[in-house]
Amino acid sequence: MKKTLFILLLAGVSLIEVHAMKVSGNLSIVRPETIGIKSVDGKEIFIIDLKKSGTFSTQSIDIEPDVYIFEIGGSKEFVYLDNTDVTINGFLDSKDADKSQLSITGIDKNEPFQNMVQRYKDESGNPDVLIKYAHSGKIESNMLSAVAYVQGIKTYESAKTVLDLMPEGVNNPTRKWLQNQVDSLAKFRIGAPAPEFQLVNEKGQQVSLSDFRGKCVLLDFWASWCGPCKVEMRKMKNFYPKYVNREDIVFISISLDDEKKDWDKGLVEEQIPWRTLWDAAGFDKSTLKTDYGFRAIPFIVLIGKDGNILARGIRGTQIEAQLDQLK
Repeated sequence: MKKTLFILLLAGVSLIEVHAMKVSGNLSIVRPETIGIKSVDGKEIFIIDLKKSGTFSTQSIDIEPDVYIFEIGGSKEFVYLDNTDVTINGFLDSKDADKSQLSITGIDKNEPFQNMVQRYKDESGNPDVLIKYAHSGKIESNMLSAVAYVQGIKTYESAKTVLDLMPEGVNNPTRKWLQNQVDSLAKFRIGAPAPEFQLVNEKGQQVSLSDFRGKCVLLDFWASWCGPCKVEMRKMKNFYPKYVNREDIVFISISLDDEKKDWDKGLVEEQIPWRTLWDAAGFDKSTLKTDYGFRAIPFIVLIGKDGNILARGIRGTQIEAQLDQLK
C-alpha cells in the first residue's frame, strides 16, 4: 500500500511539473547574427546576439504553448512552440540563405500545426475544417486560435466557432486575440442591425438606408478606380433582370470615389441600372468602412427586410444564391 501511494504521489508531481523552455545550439557564422522569439502580442521571449561562431544557450523560461514569431538571421516565420527545449545547430548566413544549413529540434508540434494552417487556407477559411480536425484529434484544441491568427480569421461567425472549440483554461496570446476578434466583430455578425447612413444620389437628393425598411437591400461598395469592383458589377448585371420587377428587393451601389466628377464618370462608363449613391468622404475617410467592417472593395452586403444583416462579403454566384433564397 505504501509503495502504491508513493508511486501515485510521484505521478501527481510529474503532472504538475512545469518544464521551462530554453534555446541552445552550436552555430557557425560569418558575421554577427540575431536569433529572436516573440509572442504575437509583441512580447520578447528570447533575443540572442551571436558575435562569433560557437555554442550558445539561454536561460529557461516558461511559455504558453502557442504560435510565436521565430526570427533567425533576419528571416521571420510563424512557429508553434511549447515548453520543449529548442536546439539550433549548423551554419547560418543571413546574407545568403541558400548557403545556410540549419538543424532545428524541439519544434515537433510545428509540423501538424503548419499542415492545419495550409488545410484551412485550402478550404478558404472554412471553420468546419478546424472542427473536424479538433474532433479527430489530428490537432490539439489549444492550437486552434493559433491557426485562426496566422490565417487572419475575419468573420464573427468563424471566429466564434473557433473560440467555442477552445478548451477551458487556455489563455495564450492567440486565444486572447481571438476573443478580441469575436468582441470587435460582434456588431458585424449575421443578424446584427445594418448601420444607418445618409448619402446623396445622382440628383443630389439625400437618401437613407431606413428609406428602404421593409425591403431587402443589396449594398455594393465600389469606386470608379477599382477594377475588381467593375468586374463584380458586370456579374451582377447578368442576374439583375431576375429581380428588377421585385418590389421587395433593392440594389444600391455606393461609390467611395474621392471626387464627384470621378463618380459621375464611373456612372457614365458603367451604366449602372440600379440605384447609386456617393459617399463624399471618399475611400480613405469613409466611416462606412468602419461601420460595415471592411477595408477593401468591392464589398457587398445583403440586408433583410427587418434592417438586419443577412450576408456580408459575398461575391458573384454567392449573391445570386442569397437573393434566390429571399421570399
